[in-house]
Amino acid sequence: MGTRKVKPYGIDPGLPEVPGLHEGLTMLPYRRRVFLVPVLALIVLVVMSGEAMLTAALPQIAHELAAPGVFSSWVLPMVLLVGAAGAPFIGTAGDRFGRRRLLILSLAIYLTGLLLGLIADQIVVLLFSRALQGIGIACFPLAYALVRDNLPERESDVGIGILSAMYGAGMFLGVIFGSFMTELFSWRMTYLALIPATILLILLTVRFIPGSHHKQSDEGHGLDWGGFLTLLSSLFLGLISLSLPDGESESLLRVICAVLALGFAVVFLSIELRLKKPLVDIRMAAQRPALILLGIGTLTLFLFMMLLQEMPFLIQSSTGLGLSAAFVGIVLMPGTLSDMISGPLTGRLVLSRGVRPACLLGSILLLSASGLLLAGIPSLPVLAVVWMLFSAGMSVTTTACIIAYIGFFPPSRTAEATGLVQSVQTIGAMIGPVFTGVVLAEATISSVRNGSVWTEPASFTFTHLHGAALLLSLLILFCSSLIRTGQKNDPSC
Repeated sequence: MGTRKVKPYGIDPGLPEVPGLHEGLTMLPYRRRVFLVPVLALIVLVVMSGEAMLTAALPQIAHELAAPGVFSSWVLPMVLLVGAAGAPFIGTAGDRFGRRRLLILSLAIYLTGLLLGLIADQIVVLLFSRALQGIGIACFPLAYALVRDNLPERESDVGIGILSAMYGAGMFLGVIFGSFMTELFSWRMTYLALIPATILLILLTVRFIPGSHHKQSDEGHGLDWGGFLTLLSSLFLGLISLSLPDGESESLLRVICAVLALGFAVVFLSIELRLKKPLVDIRMAAQRPALILLGIGTLTLFLFMMLLQEMPFLIQSSTGLGLSAAFVGIVLMPGTLSDMISGPLTGRLVLSRGVRPACLLGSILLLSASGLLLAGIPSLPVLAVVWMLFSAGMSVTTTACIIAYIGFFPPSRTAEATGLVQSVQTIGAMIGPVFTGVVLAEATISSVRNGSVWTEPASFTFTHLHGAALLLSLLILFCSSLIRTGQKNDPSC
């Protein structure tokens, strides 16, 4: 039996060795490296806060803006839709034209979205502002690439874990701040903290973030605008198809949108397979281990966002716990703290034990949370424990998958590789809230609150979602068990 070299992190990917991995990197002086990860972590923190800050306000937004169900269920996924389509585009552009430059541009667009969201008086305007905010999520591959570009390998893995932890930290701040501001004032007031914070981040990026050491030449290869626009169109039409209510006219429109989405997806794939410098390197993701990692991360974020969309309705509806918006933050607070802690610990776990144990651990946490959620009538303590388990499981599995995936590729392609994995995972995160909206809308009741009539989901729709969560957790556990591993330093494995 011939020998084969096993990749780091205890995963046997079956991929050919990539020459030049972590070779030729010019590390920053220590004094400059001190600021690199904190500034990039703050970017992820602020952007994720903006993504999550309207979670507790979803019932109020639907009521205040008189938003039809097809639109109100888009408030969370609209950010993710643009993030999914934009991540590989911005990542590739950063690899070619400079990651620092693209990072500053992305933050400027994100700031524009915040300013527009502050004054939005119609659901369409709010959704457009959320789309601009999606550019903030799309720039995350640049942050991962800059960490890997400027830090030694062991430090970069811990740095990636810290950036992943900021997903949870950002959601923690966004949910807590958003829920209390919604309860005390208005959901619009949540923007007032993010606007000056984003301006500060732009200034910090200009001052402390270095340029790229690995900038690809774009000679003869422009940006893949065709791939970006067809991917965005496919995702947008697919989102419409998934979120339309039942009805004769809606069913016809759903079929039309689904066919168009499929058509744009086919065109997108044909473009990507033809280009030498595609937006998404399909061949890069076609290997078995890459598909497994992408599948685990995508299913995990689908599950997480599905339940995040449900929580404000389960907590505030009279068919659920019937509590105020402030309790959404109280319930989710322990979970977001566990997310913050789990990210850096996962980086160390992957280095010492490998990817497979980390993914199995995260899957078991997700399964435990789903079983507890389905076992009985939820209460505040039960929901707090459930969300801690869900958040920790999500953080462990997605962080391990990102570390393993980008470890396959040389530093010059880090943003491209990270853009691909983030794009695919974000598609799952985008569909999750829409799936929740469809399930909760299958049966509703009317109630009167403060002299206004509110439409609320029937209680059994929550049970349906919890059953779906259990099935998804089992599927994630099965996918995690498929990861092949070997001893880290044993080339005979």
